[in-house]
Amino acid sequence: TLFGRDSLLTAVMTAGWDGQLLGDVLRSLAARQGRTVDVDSEEEPGRILHETRLIAESSLFPGAQHRYYGSTDATPLFVVGLGEAVRQGMPAAEALPLLAAADRCLAWIDEFGDIDGDGFVESAPRRPGGLVNQGWKDSWNAVVDSAGGIVAPPYALVEVQAYVYAAFAARAYLAEALESGDGQAWRDRAEA
Repeated sequence: TLFGRDSLLTAVMTAGWDGQLLGDVLRSLAARQGRTVDVDSEEEPGRILHETRLIAESSLFPGAQHRYYGSTDATPLFVVGLGEAVRQGMPAAEALPLLAAADRCLAWIDEFGDIDGDGFVESAPRRPGGLVNQGWKDSWNAVVDSAGGIVAPPYALVEVQAYVYAAFAARAYLAEALESGDGQAWRDRAEA
């Protein structure tokens, strides 16, 4: 199986030792990036998948689909991963083809990630039976109040907001490193 968040975090953490892994993960996820709106799989344009089962018969998802996109953090982490890959020496010829996927991730943040338009990226299932908590601890009972009671979604998890900030900051770096451009607009977006 391929997990978006876990694969990205592992590859980013090991990039100093093995830059090839991060490049492979980014290309693999970009090839499976969301292209359409599909309620069953929670696919949305620009969204990075949560999980794929490579054999449809082993699917845990409705309709024996082998991809599920119910992740809030994998999408900004993709952009963070591309920024780290370039920092670790990924050649521009390998990084430039991934830039469009990174920009689709950032578009997903605006169009689908910020569910209620408050500036924070939230998670909530798009279909009955979808993951309630689409962050790193994706158990249905992972988000509780101070008394231990389960909180209803949507959830604006603090780590997701940090990943979103880091994604816009990484895009600023990529603008300067790959496009000979000014990354200030992306930095301003991170700050906002």
